Amino acid sequence: MERSLVMEAYFNPFKNIIVFKKLIDHLRSFPVALKNDDWGSEGYGSYKKIERDGAWHAKFEASTLSRRKFIRSFKTKEKKRKLSGKFTSDDILKFNNFLDLREAKRAIHFDLQPGTYEYLKWSRLSAGEKNVYNETLSKLQVRQIKVPRLVNWNIFADYDCEDDLLDMMKIEYMHNDGDVFKDHSWENVFSNGEKVYRVWCLEFYLTMYFNRKVDRNEIMRKKCIWFRLCKKEHVYTLSEFTVLLGLYSEIDVQHQLFETYFLRLMINDEGFNHEAYWSRIRQPRTGKKKLTDIRYPLLHIMHKILVRAFMHRSRSIDKLQKPDLWLLSLLDEGHNANVAWILAEYIFKRALSIKESSEIYEGHFVTRLQES
Repeated sequence: MERSLVMEAYFNPFKNIIVFKKLIDHLRSFPVALKNDDWGSEGYGSYKKIERDGAWHAKFEASTLSRRKFIRSFKTKEKKRKLSGKFTSDDILKFNNFLDLREAKRAIHFDLQPGTYEYLKWSRLSAGEKNVYNETLSKLQVRQIKVPRLVNWNIFADYDCEDDLLDMMKIEYMHNDGDVFKDHSWENVFSNGEKVYRVWCLEFYLTMYFNRKVDRNEIMRKKCIWFRLCKKEHVYTLSEFTVLLGLYSEIDVQHQLFETYFLRLMINDEGFNHEAYWSRIRQPRTGKKKLTDIRYPLLHIMHKILVRAFMHRSRSIDKLQKPDLWLLSLLDEGHNANVAWILAEYIFKRALSIKESSEIYEGHFVTRLQES
């Protein structure tokens, strides 16, 4: 399983040098070229002169495999500075010593919660990796972990619509020979009532990696999901991940039609005509995409379930966004999406979003993963 690699460029104005940082692959080290949008010729950094201060400005941008971006900017009087294209173990050692020196002088500070940090320590990381790990943890731990919203089917039973909703969520796939595979993944998503533990959520969100570029035809066999829970590293295929989440059982996965069915499931709304579907389900003479404008009561209820118990949206819950319409159309028309893929992608995007205002959901699935 490939791990994210990060290389940052640091400029030291006192020693007039550029110091490089490289996070080492968990299997071995190897050279990585620095990517910079502002390079003039290979191996050099090009600078842009700003008239108001008469200085040359440079911006170095490095990207990880998970698309996390690290940017360092500075200004200097010189137009160009030679950048090394190769890195040796000595370079890494020098940089680690440089980081240790900066930490000793309190130049790098992470606001870590002592109790949580003790549990989340990752002792085998290098000095450079620990700094990135701790920096992300310091930002992640201030975010709120929200209690998941679950579906109370008894309420729908009182209104005589429980069976209709469950029937909408049950997707059947029939093969040419008449064999049928029944998919209950949506029902299982909304019925997961596991407790939420903050320390597990932090560790999972801090380390979770999902390779969205995995070959769609290999998701039954190729490892594409990596995370760490209770100090243990886990690597899974998407089909293994679905079983751990409780979306499918081992018996489901062993069904002779499962692989054929699983590989056909949609993962995004590419090619879907949102406007055409909205025009079919909306009230006459209305153009706004609002919940109250849905013509059919059952779809009205299903949208509430999707938004509140699956997407966990806390704002604009009465507005129909494009992902809402796509998922609603699949359930309405008897098709299905790859729920495990959508969940993995959603969690991975949330993990990358380290804004203090953003909230962490899906903690009940983290508990399910740990206890599986």
